[in-house]
Amino acid sequence: MTLLSYVPKKNRAVILASSMHHTAQYNEDKKKPEIILYYNSTKCGVDLLDMKCAIYSSSRRTRRWPLAVFYRLVSIGTINSFVMYMSFKDIPDMTRFDFIKALGYQLIAPHVQARLMNTNRSTRTTGEHREDHG
Repeated sequence: MTLLSYVPKKNRAVILASSMHHTAQYNEDKKKPEIILYYNSTKCGVDLLDMKCAIYSSSRRTRRWPLAVFYRLVSIGTINSFVMYMSFKDIPDMTRFDFIKALGYQLIAPHVQARLMNTNRSTRTTGEHREDHG
């Protein structure tokens, strides 16, 4: 794993992490690190992923960076699962929106079932606990 900090202009820092590059090689001709040159040559896929994440985003405004990372991972995971789903043969065509809805329902179904089976929960009516007298 390589972590690189590159300053192309004054007061402008670019921080990169790469699991593919293991050394911080510098290209003297282009005056840029090799990691940046590789990224620039292959960023089409990253741009497409960013575009797809923006169309159906699960992100919410937050000031907590771990939550922002989590939202981003959910968006990327949704796109990856849709791509895998569409790669199977003999499946009905489904829009990405319908896929995301179905995925959401499948992810919450066990929690909803567990809540329905929980008979020890209290029910509230008009702000008070209801007791059964029998």
